[in-house]
Amino acid sequence: MVVIDHGMGGGANRYRDIRLDTLRKTGASVVLVTSDLPSLTYRLRLTDAASGMQVDCRVEDQVELLRVIESMSPTAIEINSLVGYDDVSAMLTAFIRMRRSHPALRFRFNLHDFHALCPSFTLMDMSGKYCGVPKHEVCRACLPANARFSLGMNAGIDIVDWRRAWAEWLALADERVAFSKSSLDIFSQGIPEVASLAWRVEPHVLDLTHLRTVEPRLDNPMVVVAVGHLNHAKGAELLGALARRAEERRLPLRFAVIGTVEGGAVPASVAVRGAFRRDQLCELLEAEGAGMAFLPSICPETYSYVTDELMATGLPIAVLDIGAPAERIASYHSGLLLPREGLDQQLDALVAFARRIGARF
Repeated sequence: MVVIDHGMGGGANRYRDIRLDTLRKTGASVVLVTSDLPSLTYRLRLTDAASGMQVDCRVEDQVELLRVIESMSPTAIEINSLVGYDDVSAMLTAFIRMRRSHPALRFRFNLHDFHALCPSFTLMDMSGKYCGVPKHEVCRACLPANARFSLGMNAGIDIVDWRRAWAEWLALADERVAFSKSSLDIFSQGIPEVASLAWRVEPHVLDLTHLRTVEPRLDNPMVVVAVGHLNHAKGAELLGALARRAEERRLPLRFAVIGTVEGGAVPASVAVRGAFRRDQLCELLEAEGAGMAFLPSICPETYSYVTDELMATGLPIAVLDIGAPAERIASYHSGLLLPREGLDQQLDALVAFARRIGARF
């Protein structure tokens, strides 16, 4: 079996590693293929189920990668993500050709990102905002100017051809797995024909036994804590802008990050605590004096492990009204859906939420 993924870390890789362990326990021998963007190469790691032995190798280009995969005569190909691959349409075409030669070859697709809709796999447009999956003519104007959010892999791509290639491969897939209803709804906006295909909506199952209830601190100012690694799509600039505006307005809120922030996006008043182990989360939230948690993602996440982990602590949680986190927080006992735009409206909602959960200011 061949599992294909990017090598950038995050929730998709976390899911992949859990799945690989499950597959190996069934006795399957698995080849993991990952893209390595810094070196523009590909890594293959074979784990033999019988012996547990691992064999690693690298190939320099996609043509050689496809030749190696085909020579293995795999029984199944599972796409976790094709972010970072040179020519995605060529990959999909090659897999379809393999299927025609070997009809028993099985395909599985995991909807971890929106790469099948656009090389800007978080659906950030060229201005850095969620695009909303507009009409093709809007995409055709945006994509050539959107190297930042497509990792520079946007040259010469026609969005209609791109989605057509994915639609053809998805129609042949034996398993199609989404991790939230909202992600499947968004996906179907861009490739409407996939809506009629059979999908399994299967939320992630996490081991949360290392987590416990954290009592919110109702201090003045209330500490609003974001968790994880924040880049642009994950809301780094938004968090920074909220913190600055809250200072200007002298609002009773203080922002902090248990995790890391890219690019100096937040002011010095925001405490950034750095990388942490997951079994430290509750202690770190308590040490920070967290009154509420905040997920500032401005992109529609397809799931969010952090959301599950924070819900397990019982803390009040605020998220933007977009994507899978909003889908779950809408029914959470102490959740707030923030408007997607407007710093003042977002801050007013956070202050009102803080008062609702017991803050006295």
